[in-house]
Amino acid sequence: MIHWSLDPGETAWMNEGFSQVAMFLNGYSIGGSDSSYAQNPDIPLTNWSSLSDSPFITDEHYGQSFLFLLYFLDRFGAPATQALVKDKEHGLPSVNDTLKNLNITDPQRESRSLPMMWSWIGWLPCI
Repeated sequence: MIHWSLDPGETAWMNEGFSQVAMFLNGYSIGGSDSSYAQNPDIPLTNWSSLSDSPFITDEHYGQSFLFLLYFLDRFGAPATQALVKDKEHGLPSVNDTLKNLNITDPQRESRSLPMMWSWIGWLPCI
């Protein structure tokens, strides 16, 4: 509800991911969606249909978006995450817009490489 009032047109994956981040930060269980994603990680991060239009949105999708946005929070901090929630762009363009607006210019921190770095971090415990 907080995200909806700040950016009502946000993509489903970011809206639902931020909902789970909020639950986690407030001490509530996210229901194991992160574990579901870890067991089935071969799904697209940003390709969610409308939740009402698709029966294929699963716990894995929620877990993946939660873990990506938690990674964003851990990497860039609360002020950047709060700015991302408020950004009027949607999806990965809002990530890029937020980083640009905050003058985060390290090439490793641009949105086009952020999902790739995040996915590699997910594989590190397996190596």
